[in-house]
Amino acid sequence: MASTNSSGPRIAVVGVGHFGRHHARILSTLPGARLEAVVDIDADRASAVAAETGTIAIAYAATQLTKPIRIVLFLALTPPIAHWWARRRAAQGS
Repeated sequence: MASTNSSGPRIAVVGVGHFGRHHARILSTLPGARLEAVVDIDADRASAVAAETGTIAIAYAATQLTKPIRIVLFLALTPPIAHWWARRRAAQGS
């Protein structure tokens, strides 16, 4: 069940493969944390993890969000080659 804490830090998990899926699951249950979004290059995987954790899914290829979010903390759990790209996109707010 996803955290319903509306006052905790807003968190996004970028890359929800094997490790990222577990991070998202655990974060969604922590008191004091608020999982706002999961992001993955595979839209189906992002949607599945979002459904499991009660949050929204964002595909890397998405150019426009359906719901604006403000992230305080993001975890880049992508392959090392994609870390720079994930950090850059987060810093740009898209």
